Amino acid sequence: MGRGRLLSFTTIRVPPARFRGQEPYDIAVIDLEEGLRVTARLKVPIGREAAIGDSVVFEGLVEEGPLYRLV
Repeated sequence: MGRGRLLSFTTIRVPPARFRGQEPYDIAVIDLEEGLRVTARLKVPIGREAAIGDSVVFEGLVEEGPLYRLV
């Protein structure tokens, strides 16, 4: 679950009740180097924009699940 590439992503601006107060946040579908595909939260640094094919790295587990960040 270390490194991968963005296959798809979106920004959630109107979340379900459970995630209210966390918006906006990004969710991504990531193709991992290990051959798996996962859906995870995506951390995009300030001043950057995500693009399909961008490299990501596993940052850790949060309450909502796995968290990846742009490299």
